[in-house]
Amino acid sequence: MRDSKLVRQNLILFLGGFTAGVGGFVYHAIAGRVLGPRLYGEVAALVGLYTVGTTANLILVLVLARYAADLVASERLGAIRHIVARTSRLLALPAVGFCLLVAALSVPLASFENFGSPVPVIWLGLAIARAVCCRACSASRPSPPTSRWSWSHGPVRWSCCWRSAWR
Repeated sequence: MRDSKLVRQNLILFLGGFTAGVGGFVYHAIAGRVLGPRLYGEVAALVGLYTVGTTANLILVLVLARYAADLVASERLGAIRHIVARTSRLLALPAVGFCLLVAALSVPLASFENFGSPVPVIWLGLAIARAVCCRACSASRPSPPTSRWSWSHGPVRWSCCWRSAWR
Protein backbone atom coordinates (compact mmCIF):
# COMPACT_ATOMS: atom_id res chain seq x y z
CA MET A 1 0.00 0.00 0.00
CA ARG A 2 2.93 2.35 0.63
CA ASP A 3 4.05 2.03 -2.97
CA SER A 4 0.63 2.91 -4.37
CA LYS A 5 0.61 6.23 -6.17
CA LEU A 6 -3.16 6.48 -5.67
CA VAL A 7 -2.84 6.16 -1.88
CA ARG A 8 -0.06 8.75 -1.72
CA GLN A 9 -2.00 11.24 -3.84
CA ASN A 10 -5.19 10.76 -1.84
CA LEU A 11 -3.26 11.15 1.41
CA ILE A 12 -1.84 14.45 0.16
CA LEU A 13 -5.32 15.57 -0.88
CA PHE A 14 -6.75 14.57 2.50
CA LEU A 15 -4.01 16.33 4.45
CA GLY A 16 -4.37 19.46 2.33
CA GLY A 17 -8.14 19.55 2.82
CA PHE A 18 -7.76 18.90 6.55
CA THR A 19 -5.16 21.65 6.90
CA ALA A 20 -7.36 24.09 4.98
CA GLY A 21 -10.33 23.21 7.20
CA VAL A 22 -8.35 23.76 10.38
CA GLY A 23 -6.93 27.00 8.96
CA GLY A 24 -10.42 28.22 8.09
CA PHE A 25 -11.66 27.42 11.58
CA VAL A 26 -8.74 29.28 13.18
CA TYR A 27 -9.24 32.23 10.80
CA HIS A 28 -12.93 32.55 11.65
CA ALA A 29 -12.27 32.21 15.37
CA ILE A 30 -9.65 34.96 15.32
CA ALA A 31 -11.61 37.19 12.92
CA GLY A 32 -14.78 36.88 15.00
CA ARG A 33 -12.90 37.81 18.15
CA VAL A 34 -10.94 40.71 16.67
CA LEU A 35 -13.69 42.25 14.53
CA GLY A 36 -16.63 41.85 16.87
CA PRO A 37 -20.14 40.78 15.93
CA ARG A 38 -21.05 43.61 13.52
CA LEU A 39 -17.88 43.69 11.41
CA TYR A 40 -17.50 39.91 11.47
CA GLY A 41 -21.09 39.65 10.21
CA GLU A 42 -20.14 41.86 7.27
CA VAL A 43 -17.07 39.75 6.51
CA ALA A 44 -19.05 36.51 6.77
CA ALA A 45 -21.76 37.88 4.44
CA LEU A 46 -19.13 38.99 1.90
CA VAL A 47 -17.36 35.61 2.04
CA GLY A 48 -20.70 33.86 1.49
CA LEU A 49 -21.57 36.10 -1.45
CA TYR A 50 -18.12 35.55 -2.93
CA THR A 51 -18.56 31.79 -2.66
CA VAL A 52 -21.91 31.91 -4.41
CA GLY A 53 -20.60 34.35 -7.02
CA THR A 54 -17.66 32.18 -7.97
CA THR A 55 -19.60 28.93 -8.34
CA ALA A 56 -19.85 29.39 -12.11
CA ASN A 57 -16.11 29.98 -12.08
CA LEU A 58 -15.45 26.53 -10.61
CA ILE A 59 -17.51 24.87 -13.31
CA LEU A 60 -15.73 26.84 -16.03
CA VAL A 61 -12.31 26.00 -14.60
CA LEU A 62 -13.08 22.28 -14.54
CA VAL A 63 -14.28 22.30 -18.14
CA LEU A 64 -11.29 24.28 -19.41
CA ALA A 65 -8.77 22.20 -17.44
CA ARG A 66 -10.26 19.02 -18.86
CA TYR A 67 -10.12 20.42 -22.39
CA ALA A 68 -6.52 21.58 -21.91
CA ALA A 69 -5.53 18.17 -20.52
CA ASP A 70 -7.03 16.52 -23.59
CA LEU A 71 -5.04 18.88 -25.82
CA VAL A 72 -1.81 18.15 -23.94
CA ALA A 73 -2.47 14.40 -24.14
CA SER A 74 -2.96 14.64 -27.89
CA GLU A 75 0.17 16.86 -28.14
CA ARG A 76 -1.73 19.83 -29.57
CA LEU A 77 -0.02 22.43 -27.40
CA GLY A 78 -0.59 25.26 -29.88
CA ALA A 79 -4.33 24.96 -29.38
CA ILE A 80 -3.99 25.84 -25.69
CA ARG A 81 -2.93 29.39 -26.54
CA HIS A 82 -6.02 29.64 -28.73
CA ILE A 83 -8.42 28.56 -25.97
CA VAL A 84 -6.78 30.95 -23.48
CA ALA A 85 -7.16 33.89 -25.86
CA ARG A 86 -10.70 32.90 -26.86
CA THR A 87 -11.79 32.41 -23.23
CA SER A 88 -10.30 35.78 -22.31
CA ARG A 89 -12.15 37.52 -25.13
CA LEU A 90 -15.43 35.79 -24.34
CA LEU A 91 -15.26 36.63 -20.63
CA ALA A 92 -13.95 40.20 -20.81
CA LEU A 93 -17.17 41.99 -21.74
CA PRO A 94 -19.45 40.02 -19.40
CA ALA A 95 -16.99 40.70 -16.57
CA VAL A 96 -17.11 44.43 -17.23
CA GLY A 97 -20.91 44.25 -17.44
CA PHE A 98 -21.02 42.34 -14.16
CA CYS A 99 -18.87 45.01 -12.47
CA LEU A 100 -21.16 47.76 -13.76
CA LEU A 101 -24.24 45.85 -12.58
CA VAL A 102 -22.74 45.33 -9.12
CA ALA A 103 -21.81 49.03 -8.95
CA ALA A 104 -25.37 49.98 -9.87
CA LEU A 105 -26.84 47.60 -7.30
CA SER A 106 -24.24 48.24 -4.59
CA VAL A 107 -26.34 50.71 -2.59
CA PRO A 108 -29.45 48.47 -2.37
CA LEU A 109 -27.29 45.39 -1.66
CA ALA A 110 -25.37 47.21 1.06
CA SER A 111 -28.64 48.37 2.57
CA PHE A 112 -30.07 44.84 2.46
CA GLU A 113 -26.97 43.36 4.10
CA ASN A 114 -26.83 46.22 6.67
CA PHE A 115 -23.38 47.32 5.57
CA GLY A 116 -22.23 50.78 6.53
CA SER A 117 -21.11 51.54 2.99
CA PRO A 118 -21.55 50.18 -0.55
CA VAL A 119 -17.77 50.06 -1.08
CA PRO A 120 -17.35 46.43 0.11
CA VAL A 121 -20.03 45.34 -2.37
CA ILE A 122 -18.17 47.05 -5.21
CA TRP A 123 -14.90 45.38 -4.18
CA LEU A 124 -16.73 42.08 -4.02
CA GLY A 125 -17.97 42.52 -7.59
CA LEU A 126 -14.45 43.30 -8.78
CA ALA A 127 -13.09 40.26 -6.92
CA ILE A 128 -15.68 37.94 -8.47
CA ALA A 129 -15.04 39.29 -11.98
CA ARG A 130 -11.30 38.91 -11.48
CA ALA A 131 -11.70 35.37 -10.16
CA VAL A 132 -13.82 34.25 -13.09
CA CYS A 133 -11.63 35.80 -15.78
CA CYS A 134 -8.22 34.96 -14.41
CA ARG A 135 -8.89 31.51 -13.04
CA ALA A 136 -10.51 30.53 -16.30
CA CYS A 137 -7.39 31.65 -18.16
CA SER A 138 -5.06 29.90 -15.74
CA ALA A 139 -7.02 26.65 -15.86
CA SER A 140 -5.89 26.03 -19.38
CA ARG A 141 -2.21 26.85 -19.05
CA PRO A 142 0.52 25.37 -16.88
CA SER A 143 1.19 27.08 -13.57
CA PRO A 144 4.43 29.05 -13.32
CA PRO A 145 6.93 27.88 -10.77
CA THR A 146 6.46 29.41 -7.33
CA SER A 147 9.07 31.80 -6.10
CA ARG A 148 9.65 34.36 -3.43
CA TRP A 149 7.91 36.87 -5.70
CA SER A 150 4.61 34.98 -5.61
CA TRP A 151 2.89 37.95 -3.88
CA SER A 152 2.82 39.67 -7.25
CA HIS A 153 1.40 36.64 -9.06
CA GLY A 154 -2.26 37.68 -8.67
CA PRO A 155 -1.99 41.24 -10.05
CA VAL A 156 0.39 40.13 -12.78
CA ARG A 157 -1.89 37.28 -13.85
CA TRP A 158 -4.90 39.64 -13.82
CA SER A 159 -3.17 42.13 -16.08
CA CYS A 160 -1.95 39.32 -18.35
CA CYS A 161 -5.49 37.97 -18.69
CA TRP A 162 -6.85 41.35 -19.73
CA ARG A 163 -3.91 41.91 -22.06
CA SER A 164 -4.36 38.54 -23.73
CA ALA A 165 -8.07 39.24 -24.22
CA TRP A 166 -7.27 42.02 -26.68
CA ARG A 167 -4.49 40.41 -28.71
